Amino acid sequence: MTVQTICISPQIRMRREFFGGLLYDRRNGNIIEIDNEAFFLLCHLGSDCVNQNALVSFLSDNDLINASPDKIREVIDQLLQLDIIQSCGHEQTTHEFTFILYPEVQNHYGLSAPETVHWAITYDCDQGCPDCYASRFIQKSPALNTKESLMLIDKLADWGVFQLAIGGGEPFLRDDLPDLVHHAASRGLDVHLTTGLTKLHDDLLKQLSPSVKVLSLGIRSDHLRSEMGCAGLREWRMSVQNAGMLASANLILSRSVLTELPEIIDRLVETGFIRIVLLRYKPPANIDRWKQERPKGEELKSLHAILARIVDKYPFLHLRVDCALSFVQRHLSPELASRLGLKGCVAAHRILAVAPDGSVYPCSQLVHERCYGGNLLESDPKELWDGSKTLQRYRTYQIRKSFKQSACGICLKKASCGGCRVFADDGLGGDPGCPQPVFPPIRQLGKNGRRVDLQHYMKENYSIPVRSYMQRYGVGQSTAVKELNRSPDVVSMSGKRARRLDDEFLSAHVRNIVDIQDTIGYTSGGVPFMSYEEIEQGQEDWDYPLWLQNDAVFSSASENDKE
Repeated sequence: MTVQTICISPQIRMRREFFGGLLYDRRNGNIIEIDNEAFFLLCHLGSDCVNQNALVSFLSDNDLINASPDKIREVIDQLLQLDIIQSCGHEQTTHEFTFILYPEVQNHYGLSAPETVHWAITYDCDQGCPDCYASRFIQKSPALNTKESLMLIDKLADWGVFQLAIGGGEPFLRDDLPDLVHHAASRGLDVHLTTGLTKLHDDLLKQLSPSVKVLSLGIRSDHLRSEMGCAGLREWRMSVQNAGMLASANLILSRSVLTELPEIIDRLVETGFIRIVLLRYKPPANIDRWKQERPKGEELKSLHAILARIVDKYPFLHLRVDCALSFVQRHLSPELASRLGLKGCVAAHRILAVAPDGSVYPCSQLVHERCYGGNLLESDPKELWDGSKTLQRYRTYQIRKSFKQSACGICLKKASCGGCRVFADDGLGGDPGCPQPVFPPIRQLGKNGRRVDLQHYMKENYSIPVRSYMQRYGVGQSTAVKELNRSPDVVSMSGKRARRLDDEFLSAHVRNIVDIQDTIGYTSGGVPFMSYEEIEQGQEDWDYPLWLQNDAVFSSASENDKE
């Protein structure tokens, strides 16, 4: 039966974009991209009930949408199925349609504003979690006071941000937390809050409840290793739900967690959690801890199969992975990945991180002076978003040389994954921690693909004849010689054979270590902060990200000084 009167669901927020617009569904957090015609249709529909046939006639008779009446009805039916449009019943209503002009939106690469802002309202914390990545951040300015924080919230709301994810540090250490979340909610932002505290007063939870949509707890695996710990988590979850909020568990996939992930999920489900977010293990400040707890490639390679078994066992479980784990969904077809909205790394594109002092960074993992994008309290958000060269660099990371010449750059799944920037040696390029990139057939590799493949080949083989290069990649002799001569993995060409040079002081391996030492730096006496042996040992597997090593070294040095 044809629906006669329709309106936009009151839980839908719209935002104009150069390709059409975004629809944010406050009921489930889903964000849908729509084209210009669909956005224009919804603009004319509005939140009042209107006669569907009258709307279709108005749009088609005035040539306001480049589509036939049947096509317009088809779009309306699709929006009804998604519950973006709702039926108001079948009674006839009169409605005076007016012409609505498209809001002006600059046609540039990316969105007009982030969908979600991650705001660390403080870096203070008394929990001492060993794998906390925030401990590597150096906060040079004090956190915003209450008045300044409220001003920042107003800027985000006026800008068109949909969601505000508040964390830290420990956000509950701020006495004004209820005031901040109430103001954010009153300005139309959906607030998500993350804590590490397993004991929260019921009165405080009730204060937060009207304004906080989801309260997430960072799970420590030791919480789940005793009956008392599980009982505490069960009590926390019940208190949050009784206060009227959704309770969620954030679980960092360190090596010790990953090795017993099915059992840990069992315990979380037994305590009543049905919303679980899995987070990839990010570099903590302590390099020794990183070496101990960073999962190996083979362990990450099996993650997809483990998650599939968990989903089969608990079909009611709302299980999500963060964007740094996008590779677990590499089996999906490009069409399905696009339909599901999988976009991999969305730093400075769909998300933005804000530090306690209002400083802006591409994401919450890229809080570093080289990633600084400005300060929201001191700048107009739109001008900062569009004008910051740092944010633009991360927004367009896939066209950068260090990405294109990496395994991520030639992976067939880069559109829906692309890896995580924090793991790249330069903080911008490919992700060396992906356990299994999906490469094209070897003879379909382009120049960058051949370069990446040759890098792996030369690690296992001392040399490669030009003819073998031609046969391996299906290229002519002149191309083979040219690419071998220019390859950083080939140190010498002898006749028609490319090889690594034997002299250890001139080898690429040694020069790479010297480059790392130069990047990390030296003491005033000229002694490198990391010795040749330390760097070489770290390179036996996958290194602690090079761009973070300098900070980590200084952090370790200051800790040693205290001792």
